[in-house]
Amino acid sequence: MDSPSYDRARRARQVDRAALAAPTWGGDASDAALRERLGALYLLVTPAAWRWLRETWGLSGAGAARAATWAMETLVQAAKKEKHR
Repeated sequence: MDSPSYDRARRARQVDRAALAAPTWGGDASDAALRERLGALYLLVTPAAWRWLRETWGLSGAGAARAATWAMETLVQAAKKEKHR
């Protein structure tokens, strides 16, 4: 993840993920608040987050997956509550 070749590959695959995901959430990618929430959710499935949970917190791969799953479920529930206000 720290190599120049990984960085090049990551940048080559860059897409507007918010634009792809926003319709699923019933929103528009131009909505700044929605982009922020989707960004926080997406962060939890990145290789950097996985590595950080394992190296910094000493979690196993399965433990990192459970932690990320819990965080995502919690954020999704909060976003749904916020949407219905």
